[in-house]
Amino acid sequence: MKIAVIGAGITGTASAYYLADYAEVVVFEKELSAGGLCSAVDCTAGRIEKYNHFISASDLDLIELIRDLGLENKLFFRQTSQSIVKDGCVYRLNGGRDLLNYPFLSFYDKCKLGLFYLRHLWGVDPERLFDLEARDWIEKQTTVNVFRHFFEPLLKFKFENFSGVSAAYLWARMNEKKNNRIGYLQGSMKELFLALTGKLEQKGVRLRTGTRITGISRSGQGC
Repeated sequence: MKIAVIGAGITGTASAYYLADYAEVVVFEKELSAGGLCSAVDCTAGRIEKYNHFISASDLDLIELIRDLGLENKLFFRQTSQSIVKDGCVYRLNGGRDLLNYPFLSFYDKCKLGLFYLRHLWGVDPERLFDLEARDWIEKQTTVNVFRHFFEPLLKFKFENFSGVSAAYLWARMNEKKNNRIGYLQGSMKELFLALTGKLEQKGVRLRTGTRITGISRSGQGC
């Protein structure tokens, strides 16, 4: 069986890595190297990543891949703090005390937000949230004010225009950050792709960089 993978980002290369055990795989990438948004540029001071990435403790498949590639000694998790910048001021939001001191929500808003977190971080089936918009979900479960002064700044920072963003996405982000621990690979995500492309070569996967795909067609009667 032959399989073509389009795109040599983390999804494409990881898929090729596992599929190579069962099929002949070719990966097509329009850029000159693998990595996609996880790419990094080498410079005198080290590496500059194309896009900011971190690894959540809930990213179990990615962590398993990192271990499989022998990079677990380069994966470090650190405790982090969270804050919101509003009207030129920084407000810490790392727990109940910080929430109580947050000046843009009423005591009622804060109670609704606290109950929302307790109810939805552990007792919700995320599949039920896919068809709900994040704004509608938050405003229905808490208050309009909670969405405007707590969640809207976070969504705007990520998407700018967050209309249509699924409630399931927001739920996932809330869950991955609930322990305030995020991980990074020493040497940037480029270390992952150096190891991954090396393994692909060992498995006989052909990585065709600098090859833009402009169309897909089917020949014969096969699927």
